[in-house]
Amino acid sequence: MKKILSIILCLTMLLSISSVVFAADTETVGGKITLTQFMGANIEDTKTVTINVKGQNAVIDKAEFFAVADSMVLTSSLKPSATDQNGIFITLETNDGEYLYCYVSQSGGVDKYSLAMSRLPYALYTLDDGSKINKIISLSAAQTKKVSQWAKDIVEKFENTYGLSESDFGTYDYTQNITREIFCNMADYTLRQNGYDTGHYDLNPFEDVSSPTVSRLYALGIINGKSETVFAPSDYITREEAAVIVYRMAEFMKKNIPKTDDTPYYNDENQISDWAVNAVKVMRKMGIMQGVGENEFSPKSTYTIEQSITVMARLYEYNDQ
Repeated sequence: MKKILSIILCLTMLLSISSVVFAADTETVGGKITLTQFMGANIEDTKTVTINVKGQNAVIDKAEFFAVADSMVLTSSLKPSATDQNGIFITLETNDGEYLYCYVSQSGGVDKYSLAMSRLPYALYTLDDGSKINKIISLSAAQTKKVSQWAKDIVEKFENTYGLSESDFGTYDYTQNITREIFCNMADYTLRQNGYDTGHYDLNPFEDVSSPTVSRLYALGIINGKSETVFAPSDYITREEAAVIVYRMAEFMKKNIPKTDDTPYYNDENQISDWAVNAVKVMRKMGIMQGVGENEFSPKSTYTIEQSITVMARLYEYNDQ
């Protein structure tokens, strides 16, 4: 009977966890820590920072976030009691694909992992200066999308058609360089949104990325790694790498691929890797990906988010006739 009562008591405690809230005026346990210490991440190993204010998600600049968060001191308390839950959820995405969460409010915060994992005793984190939370909230309001004038129309059309936004790219600045993984995400999404089935593959030989998108595109022969086991998802994609991926997408979409010849198309063609020369030439003949001026392609240069959006839109709209 004692065993049964003990089990019932434990279940009651677990079931009531979602309604338990905490007070700020309780004893301190473990001293004070900064918000980023609490979340267990730093700016070097963080990919993006997202905050949720009243149900609205926004990706904020991680450098600005850490500048505030590293000075936001939290006090750990244990005693459960009533408090309001007006605050923000913060999500850090790390470079290796992990996510760290916390909830912070001016009166106190609840470690989201405590709720999700039913961890006891409950921990409460209160701010030493409640006004600082408004600085993080204001980072969200201050973000405005940055797009070059030449790309505004096509970016707007792309977003309206496909529903992609800054949360998919991890930044509001579309003039920034795009990583290899995000470029692959954009390629896969473009194909799927336009009715091309990229399948559901688990084939993934890479040790540094676990992405269904990368697995699908690799299985289809659209992407390769830097080596047999390294994909380098956080590296910025180069112009010649982007040209090869888009060329293979065109083949997958059964576009009419024009023939090329040995005539140099660019003044710096000798700088293009052998495995990319034909793709670069095809992209130029199709009018999908051009040079950078002065008849140069600059194959080893990086590619931006807005350039990537433009090339994806041009590929889909390419008329074989």
